[in-house]
Amino acid sequence: MNDLKPVVAGNEAGFRVLFECATIGILVINENGGIELLNSCAENLFGYSSEELLGKPVEILIPDNLRQKHTQHREGYFAHPKARPMGLGIELYACKKNGVIFPVEISLGHYVFR
Repeated sequence: MNDLKPVVAGNEAGFRVLFECATIGILVINENGGIELLNSCAENLFGYSSEELLGKPVEILIPDNLRQKHTQHREGYFAHPKARPMGLGIELYACKKNGVIFPVEISLGHYVFR
C-alpha cells in the first residue's frame, strides 16, 4: 500500500515553497479579477513588483485592445470554472510594465482557499 501523501496537503509552508520555486510565472486571481498572489517568476516576467500588482485587476497584464474581451472571458470562466489550457488554437498576448507585448501560454486552474 502506498502511504505517500501530497507534500502540500494542509501545509501552507509546502505550498509556499512550491509556489516560489516554480520556474513559471504563477498568478492567483479571485473571481472579481483581482490579483491575490504571484510568484517571483511572474514578477520577473511582467516587470512589476508584487506590491504593484496585488489587488489590481489581472487585466493590467493584458494589452489595451484585448482588456474588455478578457473581462468577459474571465467572467465566463468563473461561472463554470475547471482546469484547462486557455486559448487553444489562438495566440495569446500579455503586456509588461514597460509596455512590451509578448506571446504567452496560459493554463487555468480552479482552487478554493479554505
